[in-house]
Amino acid sequence: MGYEGKEGVDSLIYEVKDKDEQLAEQLTRAIYASLIEDVENLYERMNNIQADLETLLQRRCDLIADYVEILKRYVPHQRDVLNQITKAQSKIVAAKTISEKIEANTDSVITEDNLWDVIKKYPKLKNDPDLMRIFDHLAGIRIRILVDVQGYNDRVPEYNKKIEKIPLPEIFNFRPAVLFKTKGIKGLRSE
Repeated sequence: MGYEGKEGVDSLIYEVKDKDEQLAEQLTRAIYASLIEDVENLYERMNNIQADLETLLQRRCDLIADYVEILKRYVPHQRDVLNQITKAQSKIVAAKTISEKIEANTDSVITEDNLWDVIKKYPKLKNDPDLMRIFDHLAGIRIRILVDVQGYNDRVPEYNKKIEKIPLPEIFNFRPAVLFKTKGIKGLRSE
C-alpha cells in the first residue's frame, strides 16, 4: 500500500492509530510539522525572488530614466519618442504591486528592441559609451527578470499544492500564491 498524498498519509495514520493511539498522534504531528516547514521554506524562497525582482525592476526603471536623459541630449526634437518612453516609465513608477510592475515593464515602447531601434536611427547615439553601457545593463536585467519570474512561477504550483494538504492553512497565514502574468514578456513562456 502506498502512502502518497493526503489520502495516503491519512491511511497511514489510521492504520497506526488502530495499533497505537499515541504513536499515531506523534506521527501526525511529525508529518504536519514537516509539511509546514516545507511550505515555509517555499514561501521564503518565493519572497526572496520577489525581493530580487523588486530590485531589478527598480534598477531597470532607473536605467530607462538615464536612457531618456541621454536621448534628450542627442535628439531633443524627438519629443514624441521621448514622451512615449517617459509615459511608459511613469506606469512602472505608478505600479503598486510586483505583478503590476512586471506588467508595466512589458509595455512595447520600452522593450529593448524598441529602445535599440531609437539608437539605430541616430549614429551619434551608437557612439555614446554611457548609452551603450545602459543598454547592456538593460539587456542583462531583462534576462535576470525572466529567470526570476520563471523561477517564481515554477514554485507557485508546488506551494499551492502543499498548502492544500494542511488543514486550516489560514491559521498559519498560508494563502494560495498567484502566478505572475507572463503574457507579453519576450523570451518567457506564457502561463
